[in-house]
Amino acid sequence: MNVKRLTLVGLLALAAAACAPASAHQAQQQLHTTAQSADAVSRTAAAESMQMGAVVNDIRLDVRNIKDVEAWFDRRRPISFD
Repeated sequence: MNVKRLTLVGLLALAAAACAPASAHQAQQQLHTTAQSADAVSRTAAAESMQMGAVVNDIRLDVRNIKDVEAWFDRRRPISFD
């Protein structure tokens, strides 16, 4: 029983070691790559956020226009969509 546990722990340790970087230099390169990716994602998110601001303004205008049209219908005012 102890041999099986020891073998299992050894295999788990080997699996963890296989996933770990081979050297500090390799770990530094991986960290640098991750930082670059995070920076790119951050810039993309900021750009999308700015675009969504414009979309939100358009939606607000549309809502105001819809409310105006509803008010016209409520007042039974003739409406032309030309």
